[in-house]
Amino acid sequence: MASTSAAWTDRQTTVRDSLSTCDRFATYTGLDETLALIEIALAEQEDAEHETWMRWKLLKATALRLLHMRDVRHSDLEAARNVAEAVLQRSLPGTELHVLANYSMGRILEQRFDFTFIHWDLRHAVDFFFAAQNEMDRNPELCQDTALKLKVHLGRSLGEQGLRFGSLEWQLESIKLLESAIMELEDEEPLKFFAYTALAFARSRIHRYQPEGDRGEEEALRNAAPYLVEALRLAGNHPLRYIALFGQLWQTFRWAVITNETKHLEDGVRLGEELLNSIPKTHITHLGGQPIMTTAEVYFRKYERQGILDDLNASIRYQALFLETNPPAPHPYANLCEALCLRFVETNVAVDIDNAIRLGEQALDICAKDDVYPLFSHLYLGLAYARRYLWGEGIEDERAAQKNLGEAVKLAISRHPRYPDALGHSLEAMVSLYCACFESKSQLAKSDQAISYMRMAVEHTHHPLYTPRRRSRLGECFLHRYQISKDPHDLIEAIQETHAAIDASTLGPERHVLIHRRGWALRLRFDAFHDVGDFEQSRRDLEESLQLVSRLNHPKQAFYESELGLLHATHFRHSADSRYLDEAFSWYMKAATSWESFSMSRFRAAITGAELAMEHKRYATATEFYQASICTLRRVAWLGVNVSTRHGLLVRSASQLPGNGAAAAIKSGQLDKALSILEDGRSITWRSTLQLRADMTELEEFDPERAKELMEIGKALEYDDFGLQPASAESAENMAQRRRRLAERWTALTDEIRTKPGCERFLASYTNEELHSATGQGPVIILNVSRYGSDALIIRQDHPIVTIPLHGMEHLSVLHMARHLSQALKPARDGKGLRYLDQVLRDLCKKLWLGGISAAVKRACDGWSEEGLPRCWLVPTGLLSLLPIHCAGIYENNRKIGIQDFVIPSYTPTLSALLLARQRLDRSGLSEPGNVHMLAVGVTEVPRFRPLLSATQEMAIISRLPIAGQITLRTGGEATIARIRADLSTHSWLHCCTHGSWNAGSPLSSAFQLHDGPLRLSSIMDLHVNGEFAFLSACHTARLSALLPDESMHLAAGMQIAGFQGVLGTVWGMADRDGPALTEMFYDRLLREGRPLDARNAAEALHHCIKKLRDHIPLCRWGAFVHFGV
Repeated sequence: MASTSAAWTDRQTTVRDSLSTCDRFATYTGLDETLALIEIALAEQEDAEHETWMRWKLLKATALRLLHMRDVRHSDLEAARNVAEAVLQRSLPGTELHVLANYSMGRILEQRFDFTFIHWDLRHAVDFFFAAQNEMDRNPELCQDTALKLKVHLGRSLGEQGLRFGSLEWQLESIKLLESAIMELEDEEPLKFFAYTALAFARSRIHRYQPEGDRGEEEALRNAAPYLVEALRLAGNHPLRYIALFGQLWQTFRWAVITNETKHLEDGVRLGEELLNSIPKTHITHLGGQPIMTTAEVYFRKYERQGILDDLNASIRYQALFLETNPPAPHPYANLCEALCLRFVETNVAVDIDNAIRLGEQALDICAKDDVYPLFSHLYLGLAYARRYLWGEGIEDERAAQKNLGEAVKLAISRHPRYPDALGHSLEAMVSLYCACFESKSQLAKSDQAISYMRMAVEHTHHPLYTPRRRSRLGECFLHRYQISKDPHDLIEAIQETHAAIDASTLGPERHVLIHRRGWALRLRFDAFHDVGDFEQSRRDLEESLQLVSRLNHPKQAFYESELGLLHATHFRHSADSRYLDEAFSWYMKAATSWESFSMSRFRAAITGAELAMEHKRYATATEFYQASICTLRRVAWLGVNVSTRHGLLVRSASQLPGNGAAAAIKSGQLDKALSILEDGRSITWRSTLQLRADMTELEEFDPERAKELMEIGKALEYDDFGLQPASAESAENMAQRRRRLAERWTALTDEIRTKPGCERFLASYTNEELHSATGQGPVIILNVSRYGSDALIIRQDHPIVTIPLHGMEHLSVLHMARHLSQALKPARDGKGLRYLDQVLRDLCKKLWLGGISAAVKRACDGWSEEGLPRCWLVPTGLLSLLPIHCAGIYENNRKIGIQDFVIPSYTPTLSALLLARQRLDRSGLSEPGNVHMLAVGVTEVPRFRPLLSATQEMAIISRLPIAGQITLRTGGEATIARIRADLSTHSWLHCCTHGSWNAGSPLSSAFQLHDGPLRLSSIMDLHVNGEFAFLSACHTARLSALLPDESMHLAAGMQIAGFQGVLGTVWGMADRDGPALTEMFYDRLLREGRPLDARNAAEALHHCIKKLRDHIPLCRWGAFVHFGV
């Protein structure tokens, strides 16, 4: 037995020495063989309580820990912990085995902390190290060869724990242990460089427990520096040299934070790259990923100092790598949220701000309630929402910004003594949102509160890096208040603060903002006191701001160019020197066409330039500006936002834009440009939806993959437009972000396709030549109304465009007519009310006829030589869309003459819509007479609506038509939303007799009332049908909202979007008894002499009916019916 025991001991010694070499030199050659040898030894040993067996187990725990260090498989470390724990439980306290088991447990947990940064692992490691030390203190003979290693690892772990749990006592004990170990260790021992590195960290952190602040840290860093130099010297080419290199990086970073000197930042970037290149990819999470995050922070500070976008990109790249390779934690999510916000400001790439918001929300989700991280998570998330609000002006983003920034301010005030910078950051962020609201909504009532908050932020600025921008922001707040109060003291304060901010600033990324604010303040003083010196300095400031951002293609270029335009326009207003007006136009045009800049900045520059040009009768220049604004409008109301949001953006931004632009073009004699502006600037919502449904047949022939992807994206975007509403704010945010990614991909694919030969005009707008072809079946009359003038554009085949002034239809006159009609259309309870409506309509129709419609119609008919009256398509714009152009005329007892006597009128929202409808009809072809299928819907009773008795009569008339065998009747309980939606896909004709409801404030909620509820416009637009014609015998199916009449948001237009090429609708409420009469006359005319149903004859059939009805019923009844489309 004795010889056997001695043999085991020799084997253990050999294995222990081998493992010690692996541990000391981080070289793992032969580790697998050693572990296999240990397993064999354990298999040979039967007694689990025997000391020899337990020694083998401890050697196995060490081998598994080293295996984890080599391969970074956490299962190896967990197995090591289980083995060491088993020995600890079986060994007796005070024995060598118990000491070694405690030490082994400490090393395992310390190593796990190094890879996961779980603080409780560190705390337990310290406990195990102390337990081992206490046993060795009681018996100094125990484990003498482990004593130095224990000192180093206990000292290092105590220092890390002291940092995390705020203990000066632990930090001092750490320094004592490490210094003692260093005195005893030989230079050749690798553990010595590790001890020097740990000592450098401990000494550099000692200032945190002392009152000197930054001065204390500077002294601590100086004291620690020699230890790092020695650590790097001793490390040589050791595989773990990167631990000492990280210490040097961390110290350099702290010097950069304290001094804000470029040298330290550049050294930090160099060290960070060297460090990360020296760490094996498998060990990238070693040291808790701190090398990655510190390198990211150095790059971020360098970006803050120098404003180089590549530095910000590098910081974001490393922060993302940290998130990929480390467990979730709130601060890296919040930090990356902040960085992505800043890059969004620099590049205007929507995915950055969406990802910033996602990361900010994730940071909040995993924050402990009593931690500091909710403060910073609310802060950066609020800033992200504020910046997206500035980009898209979404009301939900503004609310989310206010909520999160308000929460950050509250948390900062309550925790200010512990986190002095947090209060300043939070107050500054809240003020930035106030300033955004001032710019976009003129919410100037908050200016006093903004100044109060900003003063507090300046007072609580802990780091001088933030002083310039906060003083500059305070100056901006004074500027906003000056614009209300006109108090010169506010202007003086603004100039003082902005000037002081520039003096205190460096060449950081925000310098252009600081300089601009002073230029803005000086422009206002020049405007007030006309000092040319202020003008010159303001110009220099604005040009310098522009120069700083132009180097980087920064999206603020258009804003600064626009500011220079405003400055020169201000000078012109005071001097009347036309050179300054020309210079203003030049700057505004540069801003309007600065395609890398923010869309809203470009759009506002174009509108401002256009209005300035119109004011000074520079009509050709104004036309250029309006064309630029229309181009930008497509981006403002892009596919990346859904239909309802698009509609809201257009209401706020473009309610009179197309009409004003056309007026400018007409005054400058550029009639083709007038047509282009009206085409491209109207019905933007419909145009974008129809674009998603574009025919991809030709594309499929030569690029089927792109065609397939475009069709899939189009379907997905349409679903987001008209699909189910999100159930929560979170799902709404996810849906919005998904939509923006889809829209970006759609745009990228479209641009790629346009680079292919023959595809240059893929999904492009029609050319003017193509638009002229819309007149092949009859003339088109575009009626334009604007505060700059009202005109009719007459477009005929093979003729140039001509204009007819609408002298009786000036903008204010049309506005009064529209208001008068709106009042008269309010539900009348008796015959007197109907008589009043009829009288109003007769007065309006007479004014329209004599105001220019008569001359326009007669000019459109010049040269018409074919039999019968010509078809004529009416395209009213702006407020004229709300008036009954289709029945303009004089309807008096002794004289009846009107538009119906000269042409067969139809409406079309745009010429593009008419051309598309014709192309669809030509492509699908008219159904064969035997294959025409009509869906007839009649709903007599629905809740909250009076009975519609005429529905039964209309269904009876329909059922007697010659094509009765091809008609599907849906009445009563069969007329459900799901059934009608399904039936529409198999029927090319529709006759619908229901109650119609109109929603002026939310046109997408206008609806047909079916048996089980409303079939809304938003749901109709979701349909894809191969339809020919829809007869809508319901009230208000073609009634427009005054909010945005150019967008044709009504049920009849929705049927065209869904796929019907012609529609009969009503522009106000219809009389129930007129439905059956019109139905019978209409189909009798359409099917006379055995003719098949043909959508192209529908307008003539309605015209025939109107001519008959107007002799027997009042204008208010027959005038309700209109035709749209082919």
